[in-house]
Amino acid sequence: MDGTQIIATIGPPTVKKIRELAGAGMAGVRINSSHGSLRQHEEIIRSARKIKNGPFVIYDIKGPKIRLGDIPY
Repeated sequence: MDGTQIIATIGPPTVKKIRELAGAGMAGVRINSSHGSLRQHEEIIRSARKIKNGPFVIYDIKGPKIRLGDIPY
């Protein structure tokens, strides 16, 4: 499985575990911008960058929301 990396979606409740997860082999941090505030996202990024040879950061931005209503089946 060469080339396979572990990426974890980190939210405000798990920001304190970034160092532990990186030590266990996590290569990347994913932030879902649909959850939490910009300040919380910045805290996650700062925490990841403090780790020497730490994880890369993926910032998943919000996409358009399509509302179709009820779909008959």
